[in-house]
Amino acid sequence: MKNILNKTTLLFLAAAITLTACNRQEDEIAGKGGKATIKATPKHHDINIDSCTIHLKYNASDMPSSYDEEVKCVMENGKPVATFTDLKKGKYYLYG
Repeated sequence: MKNILNKTTLLFLAAAITLTACNRQEDEIAGKGGKATIKATPKHHDINIDSCTIHLKYNASDMPSSYDEEVKCVMENGKPVATFTDLKKGKYYLYG
């Protein structure tokens, strides 16, 4: 009887640990509303491109057919920079 009780208790504890240990975290949803900033300098073969528009797509890791934002590069400290502000944590695709 004691052996059956120990096995039942052990089985219950193993099930409880398994069910509580496997919490899947949700992916972060990218977009506006956060505190992050992306500063991108467009280059081609390590040469800065001084007049360029950078496009940004939220929640993408492959080239999309449309974009959520676009910014024209401005000169900062002698190099062209496109700045995207107020972004949340997540995946972004940049194209220039």
